[in-house]
Amino acid sequence: IDYWPAYKSFLFHTLPRWGGTPDQLAHILNMISENDRFDTRLPRYALYHYRTIASDRLTYPGPWTRRGLTLHPWRDPDGWAMFRHVYEGYLRHPGPIPFDRRELLMDYLNDAHQFDQPAEFLRILDEHYGSTGLDPAAFEKTHGYPLPLAEARARLQTQVPAFADLLSALDRCDFAEAGRLLDQLETEGADPAVLAPLRRTWHVRAELEPEDDWIDTRADPSLRPWSVHRGTCRPAFDGAHLGHSQDQRNLILLGQTTNGNWEIAADTVIVTNSTAGEANAALFVAKDKHTFVSLALYSDRGEAVLSRGSQDARRAPVSVEPAPHRNRLRLRVENNRFSAWINGQPVFSGETIEGFTWTHAFRLGFGGLYPTAGATVRFENVRFRPLPPHVSSEEVS
Repeated sequence: IDYWPAYKSFLFHTLPRWGGTPDQLAHILNMISENDRFDTRLPRYALYHYRTIASDRLTYPGPWTRRGLTLHPWRDPDGWAMFRHVYEGYLRHPGPIPFDRRELLMDYLNDAHQFDQPAEFLRILDEHYGSTGLDPAAFEKTHGYPLPLAEARARLQTQVPAFADLLSALDRCDFAEAGRLLDQLETEGADPAVLAPLRRTWHVRAELEPEDDWIDTRADPSLRPWSVHRGTCRPAFDGAHLGHSQDQRNLILLGQTTNGNWEIAADTVIVTNSTAGEANAALFVAKDKHTFVSLALYSDRGEAVLSRGSQDARRAPVSVEPAPHRNRLRLRVENNRFSAWINGQPVFSGETIEGFTWTHAFRLGFGGLYPTAGATVRFENVRFRPLPPHVSSEEVS
C-alpha cells in the first residue's frame, strides 16, 4: 500500500500547472496523512508531497494566486497540523515503524523550525528527547547547528519579546530597527551564540548587499540529475540558508536563471579538512557537471581563483578571515563577463572566460572543490540577485 512511485506520479500530475486543482491536492494529502498506518511508509508520503507542493507554489505561483492561495506554505497552520499528526503518530506508535526514530525526531525538529514554530520545537524536545535518545552530535551533523543553541534560540523567541521583534524586523528588511534590537539584546545579556549568526545576517543584508532585489534562499536546493550531490543541505536555525558540501566537487544547484545576468553570494567557512591537499569554498555558474565557471576561495593561502573548471585560471590575493569566521563570496555574471568580490572588496571585474558562453539554461550554485574526499565546507546566507540586461560591471555597493 506504500508503493512510492505510484503516489509520486499521481500527485505530480495533479499540480495546478498540469491541470489539477488545490482541492484535489488537499484531498490527496488528507487521504494519505489520515490513513494512520504507521507500520508503513504511507503517512509520511504526505510530508514529502507537501514539500513538493510548497516548492511548486513558490516556483510557479501564478496558478495558485489565481485561485486565491497566497499564504506562504511554510506559514500555513493546516500544513503544520498535518506534519505534527504524522510525526506524532510514528513516534508514539507502540510497534515497529519503517524509520529510525532518532532520524525521524531530527526531521520533526527541523520542520518545526521550517514552519516557525519555536513553542512546538521546545515541546517536541520535552516530550520525545528522553524516550527517543536523540544524539546531540548527530543533530549537529545533520542540521549544522548545535542542539543546545537551537533550544536557546527557541526559548528566546518564545520568552523574550524583543527577540521576536528582531526576527520580524529582519523579515521586513527594517535594518535600522533590527540593528537597534540587536544592540538592546546584547546589552540585556542575551546568549551571544544565538545573536552572532543574526548579527552576521544583519551585516550582510544591511551593509554588504543592501540592494532590495536580493532573493534569500531558505529552502532545500532544487537538484538536477547531472549535479553531484553527496553532502547535506538543510535550512539553518539562524533563518538563513545553510548547506554543507562534503566530499570532492559537490555542485549543489540552487536555481535556474531566466535571463543572462545574475549574482550569487554566500558566507563560507571550511569546517573540517582531513585531505592531503587544500580545501576551498566556491560559487559557480554551470551548464552541466563538466562545464562551469567557479569563484574559489583558498582561505589558507589568501587567494581567490576564477576559472573554467581547472582551465583558464585567474588568481588574485585577498584578505580573509580565519575559521571559524565567515568569508563573503559574491559572483556576478553579466553579458558573458564575470566579476567577483571577497568580503565586499572587488577582486575580479568584467573578466571573460574563453570557451564559455552563458545561456538561460545555466544554474547558479555553490560547492566545495578540492582534490580528494574528506573536507566539509559550510555555506550560510546564500542569496541570488537578478540583474537588468545592461548593468555596469563597476556598479557595486
